[in-house]
Amino acid sequence: MATGETAPAPTPPDTDADTAALAKQKPIFVYFFVDPIADPMDPNYKFSRKFEMGVISEEMADLINKNFVAKKVALPADADMKKVENQARVEIWSPTNKMVGRLTGENEATLNKAPFAAFVKSKIAKSQKLVKEEIARIEKARKEKEAKKDETAKND
Repeated sequence: MATGETAPAPTPPDTDADTAALAKQKPIFVYFFVDPIADPMDPNYKFSRKFEMGVISEEMADLINKNFVAKKVALPADADMKKVENQARVEIWSPTNKMVGRLTGENEATLNKAPFAAFVKSKIAKSQKLVKEEIARIEKARKEKEAKKDETAKND
C-alpha cells in the first residue's frame, strides 16, 4: 500500500565507533509507571502492582542489575492513557538503540517470575546478537573504507 512516505536515505556506517566499548555495554531495562495512581481497577495500577509485587524479588533484581542498565520512569497520571507511551510497561533496549522487548498489560501472563525470567534472558540474548551484528557491520565498513582508500592511493 502506498503511503506517500519515502524511505529514509541510508546513513553511512559510523566507522569511528568504538566497537570494544559497544561490546561491553549492557542493554537498558526501563520500567515505566504511572504516578500518582491509586485506583486498583486501573490497568496501569494492576500492571505496576503485579510487576513490583509479583515479579521483582531479590534474585530478579540481581538478574536485572547484573545484566542491564536499569531505569525507572514516572509517567503523568493525567496523560492520554490510550497511547502506549503513556501506559505502565517494561521496555528493553539494546546498546544499538533498538528495542528488543516490551511488556504491557496485554502480556499479563509474563508477569510471573518464571516467564519473566525467561523473557528477560531471551532479550539479553537478542541484544547481544544485535550488538555482534552491529560490530560486524562496523568492521566490514572499516575494511571497505580502507580498501577504497588503498585503491585511491594506488591510482594516484
